Amino acid sequence: MEGFIAPYPGVRYHLHEFRGANKLPRTARELFNHRHSYLRNAIQKSFDTLKRRFPILKVATQYGFQIQRDIVIAACVLHNFVRREERNDWLFASVEAVAAVEEETSDFDAQPDIMQLGSSVQEEIAFSLRESMAAAMWNDFVITWDEW
Repeated sequence: MEGFIAPYPGVRYHLHEFRGANKLPRTARELFNHRHSYLRNAIQKSFDTLKRRFPILKVATQYGFQIQRDIVIAACVLHNFVRREERNDWLFASVEAVAAVEEETSDFDAQPDIMQLGSSVQEEIAFSLRESMAAAMWNDFVITWDEW
């Protein structure tokens, strides 16, 4: 799918804003932003881990796009193989320790830059999709509220 579904502007976004008693999302838009932020942080941590294991991913290489793509795919495959086969890997142990500390102190969640979409049609499609996703998340959240 082309495009980017941005978080709702002017609505709580940072994970630390949702921590603590009585700080659960209160609206569908807050819930969407919370999950957007959570997913963004998880993706950022994954890329940071890959860059630590494969430093070639940190630099701008002179290879063509297809080769750069293949390097990233190969790095992911090797990374997942190590994850599956070597549970006591040094990198995973250090990343998990750092993640525990960061969970308490801060996030990777500076408000993302909201990209300008190319046309009003794309903007309408993205807006409608974000609205329907937020509504579905909120309905599920409210239904499972009793489990909290």
